[in-house]
Amino acid sequence: MFVICLVLAVQLIFMTIARSGHWKSQVQARLTIKRFIPTVRGRILDRRGRILAEDRPAYDVAVHYDLLCGRWAYRMAYKQAKQDHQSAWYDISTDERERFISEHLPTYQNQVNQMFQVLARLGKLTPEELEQRKATVLAKVAKLKTILWSYWRKKAIKDTEQPVKLSEVALPIAEERSHHPILRAITGPVRLQIEQILTEVLMEESDSVWKKVRLVDSTTRAYPLDTFLLEVDRSTFPSPLRGPIQSVAQITINGLGTHLIGTTRRIWAKDKAPKRRPFIRKRMNEHTIIDYGGYQLGDRLGAWGIERSRENTLRGSRGERWLNRETGEVQTREPIPGQDVVLSLDIQLQARIAALMSRDPNIGLMRQQFWHRADIDPADLGRPLNGAVVVLDVHSGEVLAAVSTPSYSRQDLKDKPSSFWTSDWAMINRPQIFRPLAMAYPPGSTIKPIALASAYTAGLIRHGDAIVCKGALDMSRPRRNRCWIFKHNMVGHGPMVGHEAICVSCNVFFYTLGKRFGLEKQNLWYRRLGLGEKTNCGLTPEHRGQLPDMTKPLSPRSQKLGLQDAIQMGIGQGPVEWTPIQAAGAYAALARGGNLISPTLLFNTDIASRQTKFKLDPKGVQLVLQGMYESVHSRRGTSHHLTKLDHELIFNIPDVRIMGKSGTATAGARWIDASYGNAKPDGKIQPHEVNKEPGDHAWFICIVQRRGSTTPDFVIVVVAEYAGSGGAVSGPIANQILWAMRQEGYL
Repeated sequence: MFVICLVLAVQLIFMTIARSGHWKSQVQARLTIKRFIPTVRGRILDRRGRILAEDRPAYDVAVHYDLLCGRWAYRMAYKQAKQDHQSAWYDISTDERERFISEHLPTYQNQVNQMFQVLARLGKLTPEELEQRKATVLAKVAKLKTILWSYWRKKAIKDTEQPVKLSEVALPIAEERSHHPILRAITGPVRLQIEQILTEVLMEESDSVWKKVRLVDSTTRAYPLDTFLLEVDRSTFPSPLRGPIQSVAQITINGLGTHLIGTTRRIWAKDKAPKRRPFIRKRMNEHTIIDYGGYQLGDRLGAWGIERSRENTLRGSRGERWLNRETGEVQTREPIPGQDVVLSLDIQLQARIAALMSRDPNIGLMRQQFWHRADIDPADLGRPLNGAVVVLDVHSGEVLAAVSTPSYSRQDLKDKPSSFWTSDWAMINRPQIFRPLAMAYPPGSTIKPIALASAYTAGLIRHGDAIVCKGALDMSRPRRNRCWIFKHNMVGHGPMVGHEAICVSCNVFFYTLGKRFGLEKQNLWYRRLGLGEKTNCGLTPEHRGQLPDMTKPLSPRSQKLGLQDAIQMGIGQGPVEWTPIQAAGAYAALARGGNLISPTLLFNTDIASRQTKFKLDPKGVQLVLQGMYESVHSRRGTSHHLTKLDHELIFNIPDVRIMGKSGTATAGARWIDASYGNAKPDGKIQPHEVNKEPGDHAWFICIVQRRGSTTPDFVIVVVAEYAGSGGAVSGPIANQILWAMRQEGYL
């Protein structure tokens, strides 16, 4: 007896003293009710503070399915009847049990009715509206049950190869064990009243009907500027597009910046995000650690665009509320909202350029026109074009606008998501791809200013040196490495110095430079100016472009490359491709006289961290810019006029210094839509007819200097796919972008 009492005493001392903290924490845990408070995701703003994306916090009042279908009242009546007749419950008949249950049923039905009356009053609903909402939920669940039971039955028959009754698979579904919203997006005062009711209920031990009611976070992500209505002044367009009567066209832009800004989605069970940053982690001692910024199923995260690439900045962390059942004390850990992300974009300028790049026939700049090609097929007239635009600030490297055509809206993804991945139109036009970053093209003649500035700096040509263009690099083989003028007129340009070669875009001049460079040195200089490397502009995915990988000389690809490839790279053909944003970065480096500043989509980022310092030959840069100026302002320049429109000037904006270079880049064949999506009289879209047809990418890149400025200010890059002449197609678009920039105060 003494030994037993001693053991009990020792155990009592151990439990009350040594493990007192453990038991105290267990008691506190049982007395404490925890509720997490959702956070607010950070906003996305443009450079002028306009809101592009924001959370709009909201709560729904959700009621459990048991209350909607009457099951809760019956269960509670059953429980009370069984408790009242506990001793004889299993001896009485089923009819007697139902009679006892029916005696208590009105009490609990009244509780349910009173609860719904409170919700109707708080939500300002009529009884009819409330009943309609309840009926809608019941009908939805009933329909879902029918579908699932039918599927389960067919699957069971297939698996067992035996007849299966519907009753054998008629199991409850998840929606019958869930809460369903009855009041949506309630106001703040209503939320406080509901919270007070639910908090008081938690203090009670009884089974209150309110314990089957929840406040559900229904915060939505809003994109206030997703749709823009703009007026476009066509009075400065090429003459055939100015409009017969009224020069102003109204254009609606849907999904403005969808590629860039992106959207959010709920986390799925198969996502890696919760594994990457789980909400609850366990240590080796089995203690749990809560990461309030971690992910749980149902949380929202960025799906694509800036929403995805800046997820860690926008995310924020949830809060928590503790209720002590014993004292009623409430403690709160406030949620930490996500940080705002400010983009370098000017969304108003983005909207204006998106309107210019729209395929709307009332605009016409991105539709095939008769002056775009020398030998255009009449059947090709009016075909919508695909392309991209980038507008870059030279001094900071910030992207002011980046437009991809065709685009899509978030509503498109909701209404017809499969069409963006599986339809013929989507396979041909690829609206999912954000062309300024994720599509690489051969540069064509737009590489020539970069090549010439590099050649001057590398000492491959002196400032006054001339190269004679006889029509081909080797006149003994006149069909190879020939100049464009020889192809059309069977003559050459004659002797040309650097700025003249830029002005008239002489191929032989730049074939010669490519030959002097050689593959390795030319590759080195192109990389120095940003080709072949991602810009890391703040958005993914991004194409790195194409350049020969000279670090792997033994690779099969490198072994096949040689001097002829270097010659072709001199005019932007062969194994070289760049994205529009890479092109903008390279031209901005040229405008600075050196120093590559990686383009960015984020506002006010550190320039030093994005800068690669190097110097270009100052006199050489001056000659290159002179050639680009002459290309736009000299009558013999390739960017001066539209030949098929009686030599109408491409650029008609005053008080702006424009230095430009057109490019007509030979591209591989592709599949194009021959029906152009034209509608029949009955409104239905014609079936797609697909033909294989080669074409040229039409480039225009210009460096722009505003009036009164001593150095270049902006770079504009325009590319239109398989469209024809760079000057004829993309030049007028660049001209209208200049007018749009003037409207927004940049010029």
